Amino acid sequence: MSFNFKNATSEDFHTFKKLFEESRTIKLDEEKTTMTREPLTLGEYVDWLKDSTIILMFRNDECVGYAEVSYDAYNKGDEQIVEIFVPENFRRKGFGRQLVGQIEDKARTESINMLWTESEDMETDQFWTDLSYRYNNQNDKFYKIITPKNEL
Repeated sequence: MSFNFKNATSEDFHTFKKLFEESRTIKLDEEKTTMTREPLTLGEYVDWLKDSTIILMFRNDECVGYAEVSYDAYNKGDEQIVEIFVPENFRRKGFGRQLVGQIEDKARTESINMLWTESEDMETDQFWTDLSYRYNNQNDKFYKIITPKNEL
């Protein structure tokens, strides 16, 4: 399965917005759904891109996931994987693994020392553990030391 990745720009607003709003929708039952926040505006999105990198993942021409990565201002050389999202119909098929792999490859070329993230449930904990992220119970985060590309 082949994927293409792209750092999001303001021109990708509508592509991103569709997935972002899906990530914020909770299905209550077969007939009802609810948004957990107001719809994203272009202005919010453009401001967001100033502080974070959003990586879009495409299969053919369809956007099938995204990740938000943010520079850790307190720990030089570290980055936080703030969020990854893959729509439910694409889960458990390796899409999330591919997206995290892209983040790690990018980190290697940019001399990032460590990636870290937080997890909200046991299913997500298992996802990060399966990708060789280690849990630190002192700060309740998962982390992975990144080996630079020239040392592989």
